[in-house]
Amino acid sequence: MCAIAPVVTASGASAGAGSPDQSFGIGGVASVVPFRTGDSLNRDLLVTPSGAMILATTQTTHSSSDPAVVQFTKSGLLDKRFADGGVFRLGLLSEYGLVTGEVRRIYRLRSRKLLVLGVWQFYHADGDWLENRFMVFRLTARGKLDKFFGRVGIAIVPRRNGTYVNETSALAVLPSGAIAITDSVNQRKMVTRSVATIAMLTKSGKLDRSFGEDGWVELRLGGNRPESGGKDIIYAGRGRLVIAGYASNTRQYHDKALLAQFKTSGAQDRSFGSGGLTLLDPASSSSNKYSNVFHRVMQDPTGRLVAAGAVGAIMPSLGATTTPAIARYSSSGAADTKFGPGGLTVLDGNRDPIEGPDSSTGFTMADDGTGGYLIGAARGAAGWDSRCSVMRTNSSGLQDFAFGFNGDACGGPYWQTNPLLQIGHPYRPGAGPIARDQRGGFVVAALGASTGQYNKRPVNLIRFAP
Repeated sequence: MCAIAPVVTASGASAGAGSPDQSFGIGGVASVVPFRTGDSLNRDLLVTPSGAMILATTQTTHSSSDPAVVQFTKSGLLDKRFADGGVFRLGLLSEYGLVTGEVRRIYRLRSRKLLVLGVWQFYHADGDWLENRFMVFRLTARGKLDKFFGRVGIAIVPRRNGTYVNETSALAVLPSGAIAITDSVNQRKMVTRSVATIAMLTKSGKLDRSFGEDGWVELRLGGNRPESGGKDIIYAGRGRLVIAGYASNTRQYHDKALLAQFKTSGAQDRSFGSGGLTLLDPASSSSNKYSNVFHRVMQDPTGRLVAAGAVGAIMPSLGATTTPAIARYSSSGAADTKFGPGGLTVLDGNRDPIEGPDSSTGFTMADDGTGGYLIGAARGAAGWDSRCSVMRTNSSGLQDFAFGFNGDACGGPYWQTNPLLQIGHPYRPGAGPIARDQRGGFVVAALGASTGQYNKRPVNLIRFAP
Protein backbone atom coordinates (compact mmCIF):
# COMPACT_ATOMS: atom_id res chain seq x y z
CA MET A 1 0.00 0.00 0.00
CA CYS A 2 1.36 3.40 -0.88
CA ALA A 3 1.58 6.48 1.33
CA ILE A 4 0.33 9.56 -0.49
CA ALA A 5 1.65 13.02 0.35
CA PRO A 6 -0.77 15.96 0.18
CA VAL A 7 -1.07 17.31 -3.37
CA VAL A 8 -0.69 21.02 -4.09
CA THR A 9 -3.94 22.68 -5.10
CA ALA A 10 -4.21 23.27 -8.82
CA SER A 11 -4.53 26.89 -9.82
CA GLY A 12 -6.66 28.52 -12.44
CA ALA A 13 -10.08 27.16 -11.42
CA SER A 14 -12.91 29.60 -12.14
CA ALA A 15 -14.79 31.10 -9.20
CA GLY A 16 -17.61 28.86 -8.09
CA ALA A 17 -16.40 25.86 -10.08
CA GLY A 18 -18.05 22.76 -8.69
CA SER A 19 -20.90 24.73 -7.11
CA PRO A 20 -24.58 23.88 -7.75
CA ASP A 21 -26.24 25.87 -10.55
CA GLN A 22 -28.87 27.84 -8.66
CA SER A 23 -30.84 28.51 -11.87
CA PHE A 24 -31.62 24.81 -12.24
CA GLY A 25 -34.47 23.16 -10.31
CA ILE A 26 -34.43 23.91 -6.57
CA GLY A 27 -30.96 25.02 -5.57
CA GLY A 28 -29.40 23.12 -8.47
CA VAL A 29 -31.48 19.94 -8.08
CA ALA A 30 -34.37 18.71 -10.24
CA SER A 31 -36.10 15.73 -8.65
CA VAL A 32 -38.13 13.35 -10.83
CA VAL A 33 -39.81 10.01 -10.03
CA PRO A 34 -39.63 8.16 -13.38
CA PHE A 35 -41.36 4.91 -12.34
CA ARG A 36 -44.69 4.25 -10.67
CA THR A 37 -43.07 1.50 -8.62
CA GLY A 38 -39.48 0.60 -7.88
CA ASP A 39 -36.17 2.36 -7.53
CA SER A 40 -33.72 3.50 -10.21
CA LEU A 41 -30.27 1.95 -10.55
CA ASN A 42 -28.56 4.73 -12.52
CA ARG A 43 -25.61 3.57 -14.62
CA ASP A 44 -24.83 6.05 -17.41
CA LEU A 45 -25.75 9.58 -18.44
CA LEU A 46 -25.27 11.76 -21.49
CA VAL A 47 -26.19 15.34 -22.34
CA THR A 48 -27.09 16.20 -25.93
CA PRO A 49 -25.97 19.39 -27.70
CA SER A 50 -29.46 20.83 -27.12
CA GLY A 51 -29.18 20.23 -23.37
CA ALA A 52 -31.47 17.20 -23.08
CA MET A 53 -30.27 14.64 -20.52
CA ILE A 54 -30.57 10.92 -21.27
CA LEU A 55 -30.19 8.43 -18.43
CA ALA A 56 -29.53 4.70 -18.75
CA THR A 57 -31.06 3.12 -15.68
CA THR A 58 -32.74 0.00 -14.38
CA GLN A 59 -36.14 -0.12 -12.71
CA THR A 60 -35.68 -2.35 -9.68
CA THR A 61 -38.48 -3.82 -7.59
CA HIS A 62 -38.57 -6.39 -4.82
CA SER A 63 -38.69 -9.28 -7.29
CA SER A 64 -37.28 -8.12 -10.64
CA SER A 65 -35.39 -5.49 -12.60
CA ASP A 66 -36.10 -3.99 -16.00
CA PRO A 67 -33.77 -2.03 -18.35
CA ALA A 68 -34.94 1.52 -18.97
CA VAL A 69 -33.95 4.81 -20.61
CA VAL A 70 -35.25 8.14 -19.30
CA GLN A 71 -35.00 11.42 -21.22
CA PHE A 72 -35.20 14.80 -19.50
CA THR A 73 -35.55 18.28 -20.95
CA LYS A 74 -32.78 20.79 -20.33
CA SER A 75 -34.83 22.15 -17.40
CA GLY A 76 -34.90 18.73 -15.74
CA LEU A 77 -38.47 17.64 -16.56
CA LEU A 78 -39.48 14.35 -18.16
CA ASP A 79 -39.44 14.80 -21.94
CA LYS A 80 -42.98 13.77 -22.88
CA ARG A 81 -41.99 13.45 -26.55
CA PHE A 82 -39.69 10.53 -25.74
CA ALA A 83 -41.08 6.98 -25.51
CA ASP A 84 -43.94 6.75 -22.98
CA GLY A 85 -44.05 10.12 -21.25
CA GLY A 86 -40.25 10.37 -21.18
CA VAL A 87 -39.57 6.78 -20.06
CA PHE A 88 -38.71 3.73 -22.14
CA ARG A 89 -38.99 0.37 -20.37
CA LEU A 90 -37.87 -2.73 -22.19
CA GLY A 91 -40.35 -5.04 -20.45
CA LEU A 92 -39.96 -8.69 -19.57
CA LEU A 93 -40.03 -10.37 -22.96
CA SER A 94 -40.99 -14.01 -22.49
CA GLU A 95 -40.00 -14.86 -26.05
CA TYR A 96 -36.37 -14.33 -25.02
CA GLY A 97 -36.73 -16.39 -21.84
CA LEU A 98 -35.87 -13.28 -19.81
CA VAL A 99 -35.88 -13.48 -16.04
CA THR A 100 -34.40 -10.07 -15.32
CA GLY A 101 -32.17 -7.47 -16.93
CA GLU A 102 -29.96 -4.48 -16.14
CA VAL A 103 -28.55 -1.57 -18.12
CA ARG A 104 -24.82 -0.73 -18.17
CA ARG A 105 -24.01 1.96 -20.78
CA ILE A 106 -25.63 4.21 -23.36
CA TYR A 107 -24.17 5.63 -26.58
CA ARG A 108 -25.71 8.27 -28.88
CA LEU A 109 -25.06 7.72 -32.57
CA ARG A 110 -24.70 10.50 -35.13
CA SER A 111 -28.18 9.60 -36.34
CA ARG A 112 -29.39 10.49 -32.79
CA LYS A 113 -30.39 6.87 -32.27
CA LEU A 114 -29.38 5.34 -28.94
CA LEU A 115 -27.42 2.15 -28.35
CA VAL A 116 -27.98 0.70 -24.89
CA LEU A 117 -25.84 -2.07 -23.41
CA GLY A 118 -27.07 -4.36 -20.68
CA VAL A 119 -27.21 -7.91 -19.42
CA TRP A 120 -30.00 -10.48 -19.59
CA GLN A 121 -30.36 -13.22 -17.01
CA PHE A 122 -31.88 -16.46 -18.23
CA TYR A 123 -32.74 -19.67 -16.50
CA HIS A 124 -30.41 -22.30 -17.88
CA ALA A 125 -31.87 -25.26 -19.71
CA ASP A 126 -31.59 -27.48 -16.62
CA GLY A 127 -33.62 -24.88 -14.71
CA ASP A 128 -31.45 -24.73 -11.60
CA TRP A 129 -29.23 -21.68 -12.20
CA LEU A 130 -29.14 -18.32 -13.95
CA GLU A 131 -27.03 -17.52 -16.98
CA ASN A 132 -26.03 -13.99 -18.04
CA ARG A 133 -25.79 -12.87 -21.65
CA PHE A 134 -24.88 -9.62 -23.36
CA MET A 135 -27.77 -7.57 -24.62
CA VAL A 136 -27.79 -4.46 -26.84
CA PHE A 137 -30.92 -2.63 -27.91
CA ARG A 138 -31.24 0.35 -30.23
CA LEU A 139 -33.79 3.10 -29.85
CA THR A 140 -34.92 5.74 -32.30
CA ALA A 141 -34.58 9.39 -31.33
CA ARG A 142 -38.20 9.21 -30.17
CA GLY A 143 -37.52 6.34 -27.80
CA LYS A 144 -38.96 3.43 -29.79
CA LEU A 145 -37.22 0.12 -30.48
CA ASP A 146 -35.49 0.26 -33.88
CA LYS A 147 -36.84 -2.78 -35.73
CA PHE A 148 -33.89 -2.70 -38.16
CA PHE A 149 -31.46 -3.68 -35.38
CA GLY A 150 -31.11 -7.21 -34.08
CA ARG A 151 -34.47 -8.87 -33.56
CA VAL A 152 -37.18 -6.19 -33.30
CA GLY A 153 -34.56 -3.78 -31.94
CA ILE A 154 -32.79 -6.13 -29.52
CA ALA A 155 -29.60 -8.16 -29.99
CA ILE A 156 -28.91 -10.98 -27.54
CA VAL A 157 -25.29 -12.07 -27.92
CA PRO A 158 -24.80 -15.84 -27.91
CA ARG A 159 -22.18 -17.00 -25.44
CA ARG A 160 -18.96 -18.55 -26.58
CA ASN A 161 -18.92 -22.32 -26.16
CA GLY A 162 -17.82 -23.36 -22.70
CA THR A 163 -17.88 -19.85 -21.19
CA TYR A 164 -20.35 -17.97 -19.03
CA VAL A 165 -20.70 -14.19 -18.88
CA ASN A 166 -20.07 -12.59 -15.48
CA GLU A 167 -21.30 -9.03 -15.89
CA THR A 168 -21.53 -6.87 -19.01
CA SER A 169 -19.48 -3.68 -18.63
CA ALA A 170 -19.03 -1.34 -21.61
CA LEU A 171 -19.28 -0.81 -25.35
CA ALA A 172 -17.47 1.15 -28.05
CA VAL A 173 -18.66 2.01 -31.56
CA LEU A 174 -16.18 1.76 -34.44
CA PRO A 175 -16.24 4.08 -37.50
CA SER A 176 -17.81 1.23 -39.47
CA GLY A 177 -20.71 1.09 -37.02
CA ALA A 178 -19.53 -2.19 -35.51
CA ILE A 179 -20.03 -2.53 -31.75
CA ALA A 180 -17.30 -3.83 -29.42
CA ILE A 181 -18.33 -5.08 -25.97
CA THR A 182 -16.00 -5.85 -23.09
CA ASP A 183 -16.56 -7.87 -19.93
CA SER A 184 -15.19 -10.92 -18.18
CA VAL A 185 -16.34 -14.51 -18.61
CA ASN A 186 -15.96 -17.63 -16.55
CA GLN A 187 -14.19 -20.46 -18.29
CA ARG A 188 -16.87 -22.96 -17.36
CA LYS A 189 -20.03 -23.29 -15.29
CA MET A 190 -19.90 -22.13 -11.67
CA VAL A 191 -16.16 -21.38 -11.73
CA THR A 192 -15.14 -18.02 -10.27
CA ARG A 193 -11.97 -17.57 -12.34
CA SER A 194 -12.69 -14.98 -15.03
CA VAL A 195 -10.99 -13.64 -18.15
CA ALA A 196 -11.46 -10.24 -19.83
CA THR A 197 -13.07 -10.57 -23.26
CA ILE A 198 -14.20 -8.54 -26.26
CA ALA A 199 -17.18 -9.51 -28.38
CA MET A 200 -17.85 -7.79 -31.72
CA LEU A 201 -21.26 -7.11 -33.26
CA THR A 202 -22.00 -5.82 -36.73
CA LYS A 203 -23.83 -2.49 -36.95
CA SER A 204 -27.06 -4.46 -37.45
CA GLY A 205 -26.60 -6.32 -34.18
CA LYS A 206 -25.28 -9.70 -35.30
CA LEU A 207 -22.20 -11.40 -33.84
CA ASP A 208 -19.29 -10.72 -36.22
CA ARG A 209 -17.78 -14.17 -36.51
CA SER A 210 -14.82 -12.83 -38.54
CA PHE A 211 -13.57 -11.10 -35.39
CA GLY A 212 -11.05 -13.02 -33.31
CA GLU A 213 -12.27 -16.57 -32.75
CA ASP A 214 -15.87 -16.81 -33.88
CA GLY A 215 -16.69 -13.26 -32.76
CA TRP A 216 -14.77 -13.25 -29.46
CA VAL A 217 -11.27 -12.62 -28.13
CA GLU A 218 -9.83 -13.21 -24.68
CA LEU A 219 -7.07 -11.27 -22.95
CA ARG A 220 -4.08 -13.58 -22.65
CA LEU A 221 -1.95 -12.73 -19.64
CA GLY A 222 0.17 -15.80 -19.08
CA GLY A 223 2.51 -16.17 -16.13
CA ASN A 224 0.98 -16.08 -12.69
CA ARG A 225 -1.86 -13.63 -13.47
CA PRO A 226 -4.61 -15.94 -14.66
CA GLU A 227 -7.60 -13.74 -13.88
CA SER A 228 -8.74 -10.48 -15.47
CA GLY A 229 -11.81 -8.38 -16.14
CA GLY A 230 -12.83 -5.64 -18.55
CA LYS A 231 -14.59 -2.55 -17.16
CA ASP A 232 -14.43 -0.11 -20.08
CA ILE A 233 -13.53 -0.03 -23.77
CA ILE A 234 -12.84 2.73 -26.31
CA TYR A 235 -11.99 2.92 -29.98
CA ALA A 236 -8.59 4.64 -29.98
CA GLY A 237 -8.29 5.26 -33.72
CA ARG A 238 -6.03 3.64 -36.34
CA GLY A 239 -7.77 0.28 -35.93
CA ARG A 240 -7.14 -0.04 -32.17
CA LEU A 241 -9.34 -0.94 -29.21
CA VAL A 242 -8.26 -0.25 -25.62
CA ILE A 243 -9.87 -1.94 -22.64
CA ALA A 244 -9.54 -0.91 -18.99
CA GLY A 245 -10.02 -3.21 -16.04
CA TYR A 246 -7.94 -5.38 -13.76
CA ALA A 247 -5.56 -8.33 -13.75
CA SER A 248 -5.27 -10.58 -10.72
CA ASN A 249 -2.15 -12.17 -9.32
CA THR A 250 -3.45 -15.03 -7.21
CA ARG A 251 -0.14 -15.42 -5.43
CA GLN A 252 -0.54 -11.93 -3.97
CA TYR A 253 -4.34 -11.91 -3.66
CA HIS A 254 -4.86 -8.44 -5.06
CA ASP A 255 -5.49 -6.94 -8.45
CA LYS A 256 -3.48 -4.67 -10.68
CA ALA A 257 -5.21 -1.93 -12.68
CA LEU A 258 -5.01 -2.85 -16.36
CA LEU A 259 -4.97 -1.28 -19.82
CA ALA A 260 -4.72 -3.59 -22.82
CA GLN A 261 -4.79 -2.88 -26.54
CA PHE A 262 -6.22 -4.97 -29.37
CA LYS A 263 -6.43 -4.54 -33.11
CA THR A 264 -9.91 -4.43 -34.60
CA SER A 265 -9.16 -7.81 -36.16
CA GLY A 266 -9.12 -9.24 -32.63
CA ALA A 267 -5.35 -9.71 -32.31
CA GLN A 268 -3.74 -8.44 -29.13
CA ASP A 269 -1.41 -5.54 -29.96
CA ARG A 270 1.92 -6.61 -28.47
CA SER A 271 3.50 -3.23 -29.29
CA PHE A 272 1.39 -1.57 -26.58
CA GLY A 273 2.93 -1.22 -23.12
CA SER A 274 4.69 -4.44 -22.18
CA GLY A 275 3.56 -7.25 -24.44
CA GLY A 276 0.19 -5.66 -25.21
CA LEU A 277 -0.77 -4.35 -21.77
CA THR A 278 0.20 -2.04 -18.94
CA LEU A 279 -0.36 -2.82 -15.26
CA LEU A 280 -0.58 -0.43 -12.32
CA ASP A 281 -0.06 -1.52 -8.72
CA PRO A 282 0.88 1.31 -6.34
CA ALA A 283 1.08 -1.12 -3.40
CA SER A 284 4.44 -1.38 -1.69
CA SER A 285 3.91 -4.95 -0.52
CA SER A 286 1.81 -8.03 -1.21
CA SER A 287 -0.13 -7.43 2.01
CA ASN A 288 -2.30 -4.80 0.30
CA LYS A 289 -5.85 -6.01 0.86
CA TYR A 290 -7.35 -3.40 -1.46
CA SER A 291 -7.82 -4.08 -5.15
CA ASN A 292 -6.61 -1.76 -7.90
CA VAL A 293 -8.82 -1.37 -10.95
CA PHE A 294 -9.43 1.03 -13.82
CA HIS A 295 -13.18 1.59 -14.26
CA ARG A 296 -12.97 4.14 -17.07
CA VAL A 297 -10.64 5.08 -19.91
CA MET A 298 -10.77 7.95 -22.39
CA GLN A 299 -8.51 9.47 -25.05
CA ASP A 300 -7.52 13.12 -24.98
CA PRO A 301 -7.20 15.26 -28.15
CA THR A 302 -3.47 14.45 -28.43
CA GLY A 303 -4.08 10.69 -28.37
CA ARG A 304 -2.95 10.09 -24.79
CA LEU A 305 -4.93 7.61 -22.69
CA VAL A 306 -6.45 8.74 -19.40
CA ALA A 307 -7.68 6.04 -17.02
CA ALA A 308 -9.57 6.45 -13.74
CA GLY A 309 -10.35 3.89 -11.10
CA ALA A 310 -9.67 2.89 -7.52
CA VAL A 311 -6.44 2.04 -5.72
CA GLY A 312 -5.45 1.02 -2.22
CA ALA A 313 -3.66 3.90 -0.51
CA ILE A 314 -2.84 5.54 2.80
CA MET A 315 -4.54 8.93 2.76
CA PRO A 316 -3.83 11.78 5.22
CA SER A 317 -7.54 12.18 5.99
CA LEU A 318 -8.58 8.53 5.98
CA GLY A 319 -5.61 6.28 6.68
CA ALA A 320 -5.60 2.95 4.85
CA THR A 321 -8.49 2.94 2.38
CA THR A 322 -9.62 2.52 -1.20
CA THR A 323 -9.72 5.85 -3.01
CA PRO A 324 -10.29 7.19 -6.55
CA ALA A 325 -7.22 7.68 -8.72
CA ILE A 326 -6.41 8.87 -12.24
CA ALA A 327 -3.45 8.03 -14.45
CA ARG A 328 -2.28 9.11 -17.90
CA TYR A 329 -0.38 7.16 -20.53
CA SER A 330 1.04 7.77 -23.97
CA SER A 331 -0.77 6.24 -26.93
CA SER A 332 1.79 3.42 -26.82
CA GLY A 333 1.03 2.60 -23.17
CA ALA A 334 3.96 4.34 -21.42
CA ALA A 335 3.18 6.11 -18.14
CA ASP A 336 3.12 9.91 -18.50
CA THR A 337 5.45 10.87 -15.66
CA LYS A 338 4.60 14.57 -16.13
CA PHE A 339 1.04 13.84 -15.00
CA GLY A 340 0.64 14.05 -11.22
CA PRO A 341 3.32 12.42 -9.07
CA GLY A 342 4.93 10.00 -11.53
CA GLY A 343 1.92 9.47 -13.79
CA LEU A 344 -0.68 8.76 -11.08
CA THR A 345 -2.81 11.08 -8.93
CA VAL A 346 -4.58 9.60 -5.92
CA LEU A 347 -7.56 11.80 -5.09
CA ASP A 348 -8.45 12.85 -1.57
CA GLY A 349 -11.97 14.19 -1.09
CA ASN A 350 -11.56 14.19 2.71
CA ARG A 351 -14.62 11.97 2.95
CA ASP A 352 -15.53 8.30 3.30
CA PRO A 353 -13.69 5.59 1.34
CA ILE A 354 -15.26 4.68 -1.98
CA GLU A 355 -17.87 1.96 -2.11
CA GLY A 356 -15.62 -0.76 -3.45
CA PRO A 357 -13.24 -1.28 -6.34
CA ASP A 358 -15.17 -4.24 -7.75
CA SER A 359 -18.25 -2.12 -8.47
CA SER A 360 -18.52 0.41 -11.29
CA THR A 361 -21.76 1.78 -9.83
CA GLY A 362 -21.48 5.52 -9.66
CA PHE A 363 -17.93 5.59 -11.06
CA THR A 364 -17.61 7.88 -14.05
CA MET A 365 -15.11 10.20 -15.69
CA ALA A 366 -15.35 13.17 -18.08
CA ASP A 367 -13.09 15.90 -19.38
CA ASP A 368 -13.85 19.28 -17.84
CA GLY A 369 -13.53 21.26 -21.06
CA THR A 370 -10.30 23.01 -20.01
CA GLY A 371 -7.90 20.07 -20.33
CA GLY A 372 -8.64 18.77 -16.83
CA TYR A 373 -10.72 15.80 -15.70
CA LEU A 374 -13.80 15.14 -13.58
CA ILE A 375 -13.97 11.91 -11.60
CA GLY A 376 -17.18 10.72 -9.99
CA ALA A 377 -17.32 7.89 -7.45
CA ALA A 378 -19.64 6.25 -4.95
CA ARG A 379 -18.52 6.76 -1.35
CA GLY A 380 -19.58 5.32 1.97
CA ALA A 381 -21.49 2.09 2.59
CA ALA A 382 -22.51 -0.10 -0.33
CA GLY A 383 -26.04 -0.12 -1.73
CA TRP A 384 -28.57 2.69 -1.42
CA ASP A 385 -26.51 4.52 1.24
CA SER A 386 -23.67 5.29 -1.18
CA ARG A 387 -23.03 8.98 -1.60
CA CYS A 388 -21.86 11.06 -4.52
CA SER A 389 -18.30 12.35 -4.82
CA VAL A 390 -17.07 14.45 -7.78
CA MET A 391 -13.49 15.69 -7.89
CA ARG A 392 -11.35 17.50 -10.45
CA THR A 393 -7.75 17.59 -11.59
CA ASN A 394 -6.11 20.06 -13.92
CA SER A 395 -4.35 18.99 -17.11
CA SER A 396 -1.17 18.24 -15.16
CA GLY A 397 -2.94 15.87 -12.79
CA LEU A 398 -3.00 18.16 -9.76
CA GLN A 399 -6.17 17.89 -7.71
CA ASP A 400 -8.16 21.11 -7.47
CA PHE A 401 -9.05 21.59 -3.80
CA ALA A 402 -10.83 24.87 -4.65
CA PHE A 403 -13.35 22.81 -6.60
CA GLY A 404 -16.64 22.39 -4.74
CA PHE A 405 -16.06 21.97 -1.01
CA ASN A 406 -12.48 21.00 -0.14
CA GLY A 407 -12.09 19.46 -3.57
CA ASP A 408 -15.45 17.62 -3.73
CA ALA A 409 -18.47 19.07 -5.56
CA CYS A 410 -20.83 16.81 -3.60
CA GLY A 411 -19.39 17.66 -0.19
CA GLY A 412 -19.93 20.44 2.31
CA PRO A 413 -22.72 22.03 4.35
CA TYR A 414 -24.73 23.26 1.34
CA TRP A 415 -26.42 19.89 0.90
CA GLN A 416 -27.85 20.04 4.45
CA THR A 417 -30.07 22.94 3.39
CA ASN A 418 -31.58 21.53 0.19
CA PRO A 419 -35.09 20.17 0.93
CA LEU A 420 -34.81 17.51 -1.77
CA LEU A 421 -31.89 15.86 0.05
CA GLN A 422 -33.04 15.93 3.67
CA ILE A 423 -34.25 12.31 3.95
CA GLY A 424 -31.91 9.39 3.48
CA HIS A 425 -28.87 11.45 2.44
CA PRO A 426 -28.89 14.50 4.75
CA TYR A 427 -25.29 15.51 4.07
CA ARG A 428 -24.60 14.47 0.52
CA PRO A 429 -26.48 13.48 -2.66
CA GLY A 430 -26.67 9.81 -3.57
CA ALA A 431 -24.07 8.45 -5.98
CA GLY A 432 -24.68 8.51 -9.71
CA PRO A 433 -23.08 8.92 -13.16
CA ILE A 434 -21.81 12.31 -14.36
CA ALA A 435 -21.76 13.99 -17.78
CA ARG A 436 -20.56 17.34 -19.09
CA ASP A 437 -23.31 19.60 -20.33
CA GLN A 438 -23.40 21.98 -23.29
CA ARG A 439 -22.58 25.02 -21.10
CA GLY A 440 -19.28 23.65 -19.80
CA GLY A 441 -20.69 22.54 -16.44
CA PHE A 442 -21.70 19.03 -15.54
CA VAL A 443 -24.69 17.01 -14.35
CA VAL A 444 -24.92 14.19 -11.79
CA ALA A 445 -27.83 11.71 -11.91
CA ALA A 446 -28.08 10.80 -8.23
CA LEU A 447 -30.45 8.51 -6.38
CA GLY A 448 -32.75 10.70 -4.32
CA ALA A 449 -34.13 10.43 -0.81
CA SER A 450 -37.05 8.14 0.00
CA THR A 451 -40.52 9.48 -0.83
CA GLY A 452 -42.00 7.51 2.03
CA GLN A 453 -43.19 4.73 -0.29
CA TYR A 454 -41.55 1.34 -0.25
CA ASN A 455 -38.90 0.91 -2.91
CA LYS A 456 -39.60 4.22 -4.63
CA ARG A 457 -37.00 6.98 -4.82
CA PRO A 458 -36.63 9.86 -7.27
CA VAL A 459 -33.78 10.57 -9.65
CA ASN A 460 -32.08 13.79 -8.55
CA LEU A 461 -30.50 15.61 -11.48
CA ILE A 462 -27.90 17.95 -9.99
CA ARG A 463 -26.41 20.56 -12.32
CA PHE A 464 -23.14 22.23 -11.43
CA ALA A 465 -21.81 25.52 -12.71
CA PRO A 466 -18.84 25.59 -15.13
